[in-house]
Amino acid sequence: MNEFQVSIIAAASALLGALIPTIFNYINNVRQNRFELKKSLLEKQKEVYWELMEALQEIINNTADDEFKRLQKSVLKISIYGDNNSSISLNRYFQELIKFSLGQRIPLSQEEHSLFQKEILNGMRHQLGLEPFSSFEIVGFNPKK
Repeated sequence: MNEFQVSIIAAASALLGALIPTIFNYINNVRQNRFELKKSLLEKQKEVYWELMEALQEIINNTADDEFKRLQKSVLKISIYGDNNSSISLNRYFQELIKFSLGQRIPLSQEEHSLFQKEILNGMRHQLGLEPFSSFEIVGFNPKK
């Protein structure tokens, strides 16, 4: 082997030695960024899921306009940050509530409320990696004064 071939082999080895860690660092950075994004989204989902559950409880306890506006905002947040199943279920439920408020349908039965609420909650639980509930219902509390 002549000096030129040895120089080329040495240069190629040095280049390869420099590229391998760079490639691994790049791959690790991409994975870390994806992980951080998923972690951040999961935290945001937990936050908006809780806000929704509070808004649903409040609207069941008290159907005042302020509570309905809070529910509207929660629906929008879930539509942006929530998973598809929860978002779709919530939007269907919300549309039925709107139809009733506009006089376009009879009130939802207790069973319909419970089914919608269970579907929404189980969508959220699935997204959070939790087991589904076989039954669920948000119970209203509005004591007579």
